[in-house]
Amino acid sequence: MSHKISTQQSRMVILRLPRQLWLYSGGTKGILLNPGPLRDVFHQLQQKQPLVYERICTEAGQPREHVNIFLNHNLVRDIDAAIEIKSGDVITVLPAISGG
Repeated sequence: MSHKISTQQSRMVILRLPRQLWLYSGGTKGILLNPGPLRDVFHQLQQKQPLVYERICTEAGQPREHVNIFLNHNLVRDIDAAIEIKSGDVITVLPAISGG
């Protein structure tokens, strides 16, 4: 099996999921989405994978308290922020980790 990325995939954005969410994504570790404003990318997620979206975002459409969302290596706190997601960008969802 080839590990080459198709031309179509290279024009997409990948949303990487932690193992805890694989059950809700049908075992998928990453979801391909079209680039665009961050809010639109998450709207696509809501349409394609509603169970995953519900575990990442609140009813108000913002990240849940226990979830961290990174665009490439930058933490994103507000999904409504004027952030343009480009082809090849990677959105990573991680559970928040706290210690004491």
